[in-house]
Amino acid sequence: MRRIRLLAMLTVVAALGLGSLLPVRAQQAPSLAVVPPSQTVALGEDSFDVSVTVDDVTNLGGYTLVMTYDPDVLRALTITDSGLAGSTGNAVLCPASAIDNDAGRLAHFCFTIPLFAGPGPQTSEPQVLVMVRFEPVAEGTTTLDISDSSIIDPQGNGLGASTANGTVTLSSGIGPRPEV
Repeated sequence: MRRIRLLAMLTVVAALGLGSLLPVRAQQAPSLAVVPPSQTVALGEDSFDVSVTVDDVTNLGGYTLVMTYDPDVLRALTITDSGLAGSTGNAVLCPASAIDNDAGRLAHFCFTIPLFAGPGPQTSEPQVLVMVRFEPVAEGTTTLDISDSSIIDPQGNGLGASTANGTVTLSSGIGPRPEV
């Protein structure tokens, strides 16, 4: 009987030891990022867009986007949801956007209506969540800071996400960007 217990314990210890030698692929944490991360825009341009993307998320149900910027350099014009949160057929509500160009702050949120919510979309590569249109105001550089933004699942539970801010430089010394 002792022999069987000893053999069982040795088997468990060996299995645990060998298991630690096997390669393990770490799951990436969800992330939000401003795209492009850095850009230079001609002061004479009418307007330009930046995206906020989400990556490595499972079961996306909604988000809160909060972006700050220098209002002496940029003026926000519009915030447009991409429809990603509702792409699996869940009913999604995006009640309002707010732009405060005096403070250099904008906010937008969307969420899944949880009554009949199924699984939300998942991404393993960056997907556009929101597009923000800005117009140049004056020469300078500003950070597009999204560090107060967050994502949730369809039931409203937070999905911890890292954030990557962007920068925009406005310069009168460059010509307009070519059409793509």
